[in-house]
Amino acid sequence: EEGEAGGARGGGGAASGGVLHGLAKLRGVRPRTALLAARPWSFPASVAPVLLGASLAFKLDDVFSPLCLCLATGCAVAVHAAGNLVNTYADYARGVDGRDSSDKTLVQGALSPPQVRALITAAYATGALLGLPLIPLSRAPAGVLVGLLLAGAGSSYAYTAGPALKYRALGDALIMATFGPLLVSFSYVSQVGAASWTALRASIPLALQSGAILHANNARDMVEDAAAGVDTLALRLGRRRSAVLYELLLLAPYASVVWRAARTSTFAGLPLATLPAALRLAANFRAGLAAGDAPLSASLARMPMRTAKHAALFALLTTAGVLLPSPSLRELGGSLVRTALRSYYDRVFS
Repeated sequence: EEGEAGGARGGGGAASGGVLHGLAKLRGVRPRTALLAARPWSFPASVAPVLLGASLAFKLDDVFSPLCLCLATGCAVAVHAAGNLVNTYADYARGVDGRDSSDKTLVQGALSPPQVRALITAAYATGALLGLPLIPLSRAPAGVLVGLLLAGAGSSYAYTAGPALKYRALGDALIMATFGPLLVSFSYVSQVGAASWTALRASIPLALQSGAILHANNARDMVEDAAAGVDTLALRLGRRRSAVLYELLLLAPYASVVWRAARTSTFAGLPLATLPAALRLAANFRAGLAAGDAPLSASLARMPMRTAKHAALFALLTTAGVLLPSPSLRELGGSLVRTALRSYYDRVFS
């Protein structure tokens, strides 16, 4: 038994030593370089669903833990960063990224492959360090919370590594499931302790907007992905149908906004303020895809970032609509009609 215990300790020490040896490769890496490699412009896509989940917990169940929110947010961002870095490493290793690719972290030598691997390890380790304290702090059963944490980590890895769903035209479905139902449920469950169908339904608009971000990215990279043999949904659809899908992903959430404003709260309609910007994005995207092969990347170069900024504002206003109390448009309209009728009755019969 002592031998087995010693072997276990030795194995654990070897694993820890391997991790520390890997992290040692980060010496000399500038924090700014590491941060840019993780694509911080995309982080609002992981912060937004966590905020929405916590807001729904407060609205529906009158439960809110600031500490759980901070830990859940940090964990989500860390795992998101790890996924972005895995994507960078996998695309480079498969020869997808080249001189003209949008991600030049490894192509231009800003970081070496071992340094990117070390950053991936550091990001996942940070996610674990922030996620594990949630287990004793949260009301959720430990198994449920661990399952959600592992699902998030697995999703970030499986996008371009392991099963590499991105290369099988399945990455869009994975990303929408992750940045919608999974993260909203993770945040909500960490606050309340149980899942909610209401929270799942509320996550769908954010899932679609996240899908729009990814689709803008894959449409921008159509030419180089085709040359590298990568099979994405954007390539399967072609330019015209890709433009249609982007418009659906970007604009369909507004139907939910109108429905919730009419049925639940007038302030749920706040995201409608972003509709003009969404229409401009859709028009720019269609125009960019209509260009020839040569200017394709140039015309769509910033479209993923612009879509991410739009999705972040949409999500922020959605969260505000959850938190701000107000009658629904139906209730407000009924109240206005009753007031008008009462006023008319008083004038006529008094």
